[in-house]
Amino acid sequence: MSRPALIIALLLALVLSVVALIVFVGPRSGEADTPGGDPRTINIPIDPASVESITVQRTGRASEEIVERTSEGGWRLRVVQAGEDAAAPWPVIPARVRGLVGVMAQMRPVATGAGDDVSISDRAARATFRHSDGRETSIRVDSQSVGGRRLIEIDGADLGYIDEDVYNALTSPGPRGWRDPTAMPGVGSDASRVRLVVNDVNITAARTGGRWWLRSPANARAEESTVSRLLDALRELRIERFLDDEADARPALTDAGLDSPRYIVEVESDQRQIGDDGDVSVTTQRRRLSIGGMADVAGRLLYATPDEGRTIVIISAEALGKLIPAPAMYVSRRATSVEAANVGSLLLSIDGRDELLFLRSVDGWRAESDPHDDETLHRRVEELLTFLTTRAASDIRLLELDGWSRAAAVTLMDFNGDPLDYVEIGLHGDDMLTTRTVDVPQSRQAIFRMHAGVAAPALLGEEAQAPPVEYAPAK
Repeated sequence: MSRPALIIALLLALVLSVVALIVFVGPRSGEADTPGGDPRTINIPIDPASVESITVQRTGRASEEIVERTSEGGWRLRVVQAGEDAAAPWPVIPARVRGLVGVMAQMRPVATGAGDDVSISDRAARATFRHSDGRETSIRVDSQSVGGRRLIEIDGADLGYIDEDVYNALTSPGPRGWRDPTAMPGVGSDASRVRLVVNDVNITAARTGGRWWLRSPANARAEESTVSRLLDALRELRIERFLDDEADARPALTDAGLDSPRYIVEVESDQRQIGDDGDVSVTTQRRRLSIGGMADVAGRLLYATPDEGRTIVIISAEALGKLIPAPAMYVSRRATSVEAANVGSLLLSIDGRDELLFLRSVDGWRAESDPHDDETLHRRVEELLTFLTTRAASDIRLLELDGWSRAAAVTLMDFNGDPLDYVEIGLHGDDMLTTRTVDVPQSRQAIFRMHAGVAAPALLGEEAQAPPVEYAPAK
């Protein structure tokens, strides 16, 4: 192709591109279309990425509903009346916020005509979008519907018409309907502490070193699966209704049974953050829920409050059956929390006999006094170790146990000879194999784990099968 022909082709392509762009884009928002085209539209200056809060003032309501970003990147709702929070700040579903902001940013209201004699009524709903740079966009939507459309005012100036669904999104039910229906939002497997109070029984557990420990009513290693089931049950508690709307009939605390709750649950989660200077800070998120009386005749709904009565909600009673109120169920059912693979030596003290030390090597277990391999001895030490580290007790007692007799004691040590745990083994009642431990040495509170129908490990000898004798706890 010659040079002049190439220039002509490029010019023709440029002209066609400009024409296509004009056809595709059309007139800019806020500018009049060509005669015979669509009516003039108005731009709503909202940037979804920088919106920090949305304040909604509904028609005929004294309160404001403020949806705002949180420091964790989520969103929460505050219901404010007379400058104060009228209800507990509550997380909202982020998709609801993004949906409204996205729709408002893309919407192009049809401008009113030059001869239209229209104005926004005093009963219009107001929504203010505040951006991260401090800029605010205010809209008012009329409470009156005309042909499925409503009049909208943007920043106190431009008037136009929008679809009625936008008004409904702001007011029916509005931001209050965006709230997370979870009764204890944010509660997860990363919880640091949990407390359950049922009928004056206080069950408290705390995570230390990656493991759960029971703190009340006893100090003991916790059964990890039971604590996990409790947290799962708390996550399943659902709110059916918030009673914080001006139109709601709010019961008195005594009528709702919240002056003396049936259940109190508390969960704390520690969040560690590293600052720009490298310093580590810890913030604690706390959730509390008090559950009171029935909210319906059938008992399927209950009154509850997350903030000592300032906010009252109605929750489903379905998940309450999964809350475990028995303290003993939270105690670890294994005699020791030590893993068998971490035990390098075992000291066995059988009452009335000398102590026996067993050492573990790559070839198995052997007695310190006899360096020769003994397959029978190896099996018996493994049997005892398996019993202590894996066998679940059939029953647990948190107080001193009458009729208990000690037959032997076992000290578990690591490969350096440092002690890992100490367990006493004996009998209770009708020759029931029972272990006794003090899980938290500072408390000196004994934990008895009973094993119904379980034979004593052979390494313990006949002493573990002997009738019980009187046992006096250590002072």
